Amino acid sequence: MKYSAIIELVGIRELATDSPSDYIQKIREFRFALESSYDSDSSTNTYIFRDSCYLEDASLPHLVKFIRSLRTTLLLRSSLVVRGAIAKGSLSIAPIKSESPFLTARLQGFECGSVASQLFGFLERLKGVGIFVANSVYDDSGANLDNAFFDNCYVSESRYNKYIEFVDLSLDSEFMTWSNLGKLLSLFSKARFFSKKIARFYIPILVNWAKHMNLGPRSEENLDLDDYIVNKRILEKCRDVLGIELVFLALMDRVFSAPPMANVGADTMESVRTNNLRKYFRRSQWLHRFIMTDSKTMNVPSFILRGLSRRHFAEELG
Repeated sequence: MKYSAIIELVGIRELATDSPSDYIQKIREFRFALESSYDSDSSTNTYIFRDSCYLEDASLPHLVKFIRSLRTTLLLRSSLVVRGAIAKGSLSIAPIKSESPFLTARLQGFECGSVASQLFGFLERLKGVGIFVANSVYDDSGANLDNAFFDNCYVSESRYNKYIEFVDLSLDSEFMTWSNLGKLLSLFSKARFFSKKIARFYIPILVNWAKHMNLGPRSEENLDLDDYIVNKRILEKCRDVLGIELVFLALMDRVFSAPPMANVGADTMESVRTNNLRKYFRRSQWLHRFIMTDSKTMNVPSFILRGLSRRHFAEELG
């Protein structure tokens, strides 16, 4: 059995017309990142098509490892992010053949099977920076990929703020550095400046970060997402981006999963950070309307904010 994936660079298509040389440079950086993602254990085959690529591997853990390495390298070295999809089955990629020797010499390219077409369909449907994981892949994940996949969502193009659920590939510690977070938020802010519609593409990866960030001890200079929320208020200034509430609510779910004020008096770094977040969420009334269970306009998925966390938050509000 084989597993296949498609990966596409996000936010560079406009360069092809506006600045062709910059576009070509981004494609080169994409290729270099693909090359550097290989190690001695890699078994992934890569097929590059302009600003995207298809991947294929007989080992799902190896494919996941390769995608994670590629994702980290692109953001760290080139400030580039990707969207993609993973499905079960072979790409069945083969050179185009013709019965005519004349055409065989002149008509060049590749033909693909149904899995490659399916992956492209998944990719086009995904309106966000994330990795769409097909159900068949999720069912095969097993113990070797514990916590690799999780429920996430992106925002539809509808003006009604509709949340579309999908299974995503979680961020790992190699990706989640203070430097990468700064690059990610910079990309998000630039996208918002040009178009709030484009900025919503970054909601899934910011939710991913909120759900998997380490709330434990860290050095003061290594800022994390909670610093940008509580102190710098950068994300709060982006409340006009559809779906930004999901980032706040995903972090709220983690903070209020424990009973109210369970760690009062503690002075550990973790308790200081979580207590600061508790205070922030209590006074952020703009978020409270998303938490009301009887809301008819917003239906926040339970995997973003669980019922238990809602109850604990309500008890703390009194």
